[in-house]
Amino acid sequence: MKQPPLPIPFRAARCPDTAAIKSPFRQAGLGLVEIMVALAIGAFMLGGVLSLVIWVSQARTELDKTSEQIENGRYAIQLLSDELRLAGFYGNSRIVASTYAAPSPCTTTVSELGFSYESATASTAYPVPVQGYVSPPSEATCLGHALADSEVLSVRHVETTGIAVASATTGVPYVQLSQCQTDTQPMLFSAAGASAFVLKDKDCSAKTELWPYALRTYYLSDCDICSPSDGIPTLKVAELQKSASGLSIVAQSVAEGIEDIHFEYGMDLDTDGTPDCYVPDPSVDTAPATASCPASGWAAADATNWSNVVSVRINLLARSTDSSAGWKDEREYDLGRKDAEGNSDLEGPFNDSYRRQVYSAVVTLPNVSGVRE
Repeated sequence: MKQPPLPIPFRAARCPDTAAIKSPFRQAGLGLVEIMVALAIGAFMLGGVLSLVIWVSQARTELDKTSEQIENGRYAIQLLSDELRLAGFYGNSRIVASTYAAPSPCTTTVSELGFSYESATASTAYPVPVQGYVSPPSEATCLGHALADSEVLSVRHVETTGIAVASATTGVPYVQLSQCQTDTQPMLFSAAGASAFVLKDKDCSAKTELWPYALRTYYLSDCDICSPSDGIPTLKVAELQKSASGLSIVAQSVAEGIEDIHFEYGMDLDTDGTPDCYVPDPSVDTAPATASCPASGWAAADATNWSNVVSVRINLLARSTDSSAGWKDEREYDLGRKDAEGNSDLEGPFNDSYRRQVYSAVVTLPNVSGVRE
């Protein structure tokens, strides 16, 4: 038989020892060591956040500099390409010049701009579509603040939209091309206003339209804003414009940061519309030996050689307008220049804090090559 459980002995409850319980007042707040640790952790985290903000800001600044340099370089190469594609466009007629002239890029006299017609020989003269210089010519006083060793390119054509003779503005040069077989000459060039233009349209009834003449000369300057000089290399254009006193050449900035530029001209010496060789200066008396041009076809007259240019190769060096801390440009850049032995004549190293990039394009002159094909 199972024994019943023994009764649990009664024990009197003991009151807790009040002396062993810590006062709640003594538990409030943190110790000095704990505060120091918290401050150290906070300062470390704040330093990390500040470092991240500074890094992002610097990266954003450098990205802006690079983006600006790329935009300026691409814009300059696109503008020059578009301008060259219009070179030699003198209206909707296919009148081929009998002779060509190579006037100064700074002339403002209408009779010296290169257009003429000789009735005795029925000879029509046009200015060459493109004309370059390996350095600013001494007579080019209109090229303000031009770099002494920079290349210069003049492009000539008419604007792509003709206007009615009645809309002619006195003082603005226009080209008028005859469409009527009974006209005594094929072309007129004048800035004397509507009364100077008498050539007729195809029906020989009304006067044919006028084409505003454009002469633009591109060159490199040592400043964008030049008074006082900001020291930023800039591609500029000097453009023939009407002014209160007649015609004048007005220069304005095109793209900042264009530090160097080199042109090579594709020569069509056999008149088939395609370039036979590329030379840096068609103005020389003979073709450079390193250019591998055909033995025949080169002329002693500068204007004749320039009239045979059917394409232009452009190489330009674009530089950021602001320096980059911690960056040193130790690279060399090939702009297509050759030395006397035909070896590449590289630019650099510059050993400064500016970022650079080369942009290149080969542009065909359709208004010159097209009539030869």
